[in-house]
Amino acid sequence: MEDNSARLKRRYIVFIASIVLTLVVSQVIIQYDLRQQNQDAELINLAGRQRMLSQRISKLTLFYFYNQNIEEVSGSYALDTLELLTKHWVETHHQLIEQNNLGAQSPVIDSLLTLNTTRLNQIAEAVEKILTHPQPETIRKSIQQIAEVELPFLHTMEHTVNQYQQEAEAKLNNLKRVEYILAAIALLILILEFVFIFYPTINRVSSQNRLLTNLNEQLKVREKDLQESLVHVESLKDHLTKSERQYRELVMNATDMIYELNEVGRFSFVNPGVESVTGFTKEELLNKTYAEIIHPDDRDIILEFYRNQARTFNANSYQELRIKTKAGNEVWIGQNVKIQFAGKTAYRVNVVARNITKIKEAEFKLYRERLLLRTIIDNIPVNIYVKNLKSEKILANKAEYEYLGAKTEAEILGKSDFDLYPSETATLSIAEDKRVFAGERIVNVETQNKRNDGAECWFLISKVPLHDERQNIIGLVGISIDITESKLASEEIARKEKLYRLVSENSQDVISLHKVDGTFEYISPACIELHGYTPEEIVGRLGTDFMHPDDAAQTLSKTDEFLRMMHNHEPLEPMQFRIATKNRGLVWVENVIKPIYTHGKLTGFQSTVRDISVRKLYEAALQEAKEKAEAATKVKSQFLSMMSHEIRTPINGILGLTNLLMDENPREDQLPRLNLLKFSGENLLTIINDVLDFSKAEAGKVVLETAPFNLHEVASNVINVLALKAEEKGIALMLELDPNLPRYLAGDSVRLTQVLTNLINNAIKFTEQGSVNLEIKSTKSEKHNHAIRFVITDTGIGIPEDKLNSIFESFTQASSDTTRKYGGTGLGLAITKNLVELMGGKVQVKSKVGEGSTFWFEVAMSEAFTEAPTPATTIASSKQSLRILVVDDNPVNQEVASGFLKRWGHLVTLADDGVVAVEKVKTKKFDLILMDLQMPGMDGYQAATTIRQMPAAYFKSIPIIALTASSSTEVQKRVNDCGMNGFLSKPFKPDDFRSTVEQYKKLENQPESRHLKSIDQYTEGNLDLKKQLIVLFKGNLLEVKEKFFEALGSNTPDLFLSSLHKANTTIKMIDSADLTKTLEEIRARVKSERKIPIDQSEKLTSAIDRVLNMLEEELLG
Repeated sequence: MEDNSARLKRRYIVFIASIVLTLVVSQVIIQYDLRQQNQDAELINLAGRQRMLSQRISKLTLFYFYNQNIEEVSGSYALDTLELLTKHWVETHHQLIEQNNLGAQSPVIDSLLTLNTTRLNQIAEAVEKILTHPQPETIRKSIQQIAEVELPFLHTMEHTVNQYQQEAEAKLNNLKRVEYILAAIALLILILEFVFIFYPTINRVSSQNRLLTNLNEQLKVREKDLQESLVHVESLKDHLTKSERQYRELVMNATDMIYELNEVGRFSFVNPGVESVTGFTKEELLNKTYAEIIHPDDRDIILEFYRNQARTFNANSYQELRIKTKAGNEVWIGQNVKIQFAGKTAYRVNVVARNITKIKEAEFKLYRERLLLRTIIDNIPVNIYVKNLKSEKILANKAEYEYLGAKTEAEILGKSDFDLYPSETATLSIAEDKRVFAGERIVNVETQNKRNDGAECWFLISKVPLHDERQNIIGLVGISIDITESKLASEEIARKEKLYRLVSENSQDVISLHKVDGTFEYISPACIELHGYTPEEIVGRLGTDFMHPDDAAQTLSKTDEFLRMMHNHEPLEPMQFRIATKNRGLVWVENVIKPIYTHGKLTGFQSTVRDISVRKLYEAALQEAKEKAEAATKVKSQFLSMMSHEIRTPINGILGLTNLLMDENPREDQLPRLNLLKFSGENLLTIINDVLDFSKAEAGKVVLETAPFNLHEVASNVINVLALKAEEKGIALMLELDPNLPRYLAGDSVRLTQVLTNLINNAIKFTEQGSVNLEIKSTKSEKHNHAIRFVITDTGIGIPEDKLNSIFESFTQASSDTTRKYGGTGLGLAITKNLVELMGGKVQVKSKVGEGSTFWFEVAMSEAFTEAPTPATTIASSKQSLRILVVDDNPVNQEVASGFLKRWGHLVTLADDGVVAVEKVKTKKFDLILMDLQMPGMDGYQAATTIRQMPAAYFKSIPIIALTASSSTEVQKRVNDCGMNGFLSKPFKPDDFRSTVEQYKKLENQPESRHLKSIDQYTEGNLDLKKQLIVLFKGNLLEVKEKFFEALGSNTPDLFLSSLHKANTTIKMIDSADLTKTLEEIRARVKSERKIPIDQSEKLTSAIDRVLNMLEEELLG
């Protein structure tokens, strides 16, 4: 039956294929026929179009010939049309040739077209002549040429069209014959189908119907059997449903995690246990891959484990791993995995997993405990080991196996003592092991052994039995402590103790040992000579029992401090006190205490007491001599101070009057004498200054200051000051600065200037020609600390080698005629040496007679991060006069000061003492007061204090400058304390004097009164409102000043900025340029640096105080 069906199918396929082939061939022929007809029609059309264009060209040529003189525009149009028609005519002919070549070529048509091509070219040539040379004669000849060729051309084209039509009809007849043949083939195929397919099929269908009837009968029987089977299947289905329900309940209620993964590792089934452990819902898990819940640290390892399982076709595996829950917690699971394969491909993974976090934690805890135990026993400086009943080591700590010369524990495990120790030692050890195996405990037994290298050693050994859970002895635990060093130390201590006793018993100093509370535990026999008491009388008593009561009380008051220092291992200074002896009365002693520590803990102290009675007598004599020397020094200082004042006064007169005379255009014969007088006065002043500086240095009263300064400016100022002196001698004065030097340093710029001035001044003094050079460079730099070297080189007379060490001594010069020739006291280098040593350096020199000298010194300075205060610049002179009160009891000083001041255009009032000065200030307003300090009656200090205590603001703001012959620190402090604004040393130089006066002149004449006018414009004459505003302004400004210093102390810059913001309106209404500029500069620095600039405090205070004084005057006025 199957063969018949296949045969029938094949026949139908052949039949259908034949029909389809016939239809396809018919369609191809029909399409070809249609295409040939279309092509033929197109060729016929082209040929007809060619004939038409030829006729139009002839007509247009004739038209142009007969109408060329009628209108120029029409003629032009005719030529353009003729050119266009000719172009289309030629193109059509070429297209006709191309179409003929594409199809089935006909020799007849081809010869006709070729013949006409020649004629076409002749006609086109004639038309071209007309177009290019439209003269009548040319046109006539061209028309004649066209007429000769056109008729044959048209006849030929007619033959061509006829030939096209004949050949097309022939092709059509051929195609019809082919179509008839195809129709006959189709009919033949239908007949064959009926004979060979349709008729046999009808016979076979009848036969099959009979067969189907028989099969239906059989199916009825089978259906009955099937129904009976279905009843059985239903019972099996109920059983399977019950089993499935039981299985599902088991899976869904299991505390273990049960899940299934598909072929790409994505969850396809999860039980509630998975949800419970991971914290994810079922829906969330079914959208995840298994890799997503593995702990990131384990992911690569676990995935590679299961890839390897799949590659090796290993169906079952167990693995422990960490997963991350939804809450981010870490959970350990142990899972059994079964991979199901389809051929060589894993298509399903069934997993049963269990939360083993607690088990893992217990394992980790056990591991940590084991690790801790192992770490402890490996780091205990004691040998620990375990032996089995064969006396073989089964465990050994690091100290044990290293002691045995092994690098690892494994090297000694399983070995007995005979494998590890000398035979003699091993025999003794094994005997001890047997005693322990019998139940004995060996604890802290000292044994002397020999190491493998033969060295003697001592051990403290303990061995105890090791029991199992049934208390059976299964081995022993041994502990060996190497006490060789302590044994040797004990012997050394005994030896040293014997030596100590020998020394202490034969020492003249009294050596004793004390408990922490001071009780004597031991005292050397020398106590009999010092105390008069025997050791037996002293031991057991306190040390303070033998002290003078006053000294004992003082010592007891410091006991806690002494104990603290000894506990902290701090050294104690030697103590001096008096002791009451048995038969010598009070004796001065010195006690040196050394603490005694046992295992790092203070357990007592050793005391060494020495009799210093004789030394005390010497010290008393020295103290008396010192007091006498200090008294003499004080008298000398007072004398020098008095002499300084007394000498400076006439020098001030000499130099001042000399300068005044030199400014009055003296005669030419007087000028050299005046210069000589000025030189003599300045030389005398230098001598006085050197003597005073040396006196201060000798008395140790020179104190260096530390403040930021500009090193470049200091060096430049020194060079600039001395440049004129060098220029007068015709020598070059040069400065070399290391470019790597920091600009700002912290130190005493005044003393540094004095040192450099002394050295350079000396170099200029002793150099007749050549140069003097100052070089400053950094020789060492660490972070912000620098070693600065100053080198002064000259080409002067030089110093003999035997005098190089003595030139730094007081009143010493290189040769006896130096003072006579060059002047000076010989104190300059001594003072320089003292100042440099105070700075932590040392002046050094090298020199060669006739070639010059080099002085250098090196000092350590730190870099300053706050810029040095800017020095006051020279104030330009103003034509406005100041009212100046000069207070001085010396007529010469009055004459000098008033002479200069009047010359500079100021109004001068004189006062002989402080009383007169106070009265004049009360009755007359002054812009500046120059106050001498030492005057009879009321001196300058009292006068300044009295003026400052007067109530009006004017008395508190008027500048007072001290005129003093002494610039000592004490004088400066007293000047500041009594409210003066500054001081001017006598004798003063005219430039310094004028600069000081002009400086205060500037302060007095600043246009601060603007703020008064600005206040008036707000009050409009209302005095009460004006006073209220002034009080409000003062309060706001005082708050700004107060908050500045409060913020500076607490490092809270926002506090100051807040007060500044609050006072903003006040500052704008006052309109003080100086105050506004100062506050804006400080505000900008606070915002950028986020801290209060301490270097601006003085500037802020000065600006606010000036405005407050003006407000106070306005309020009182």
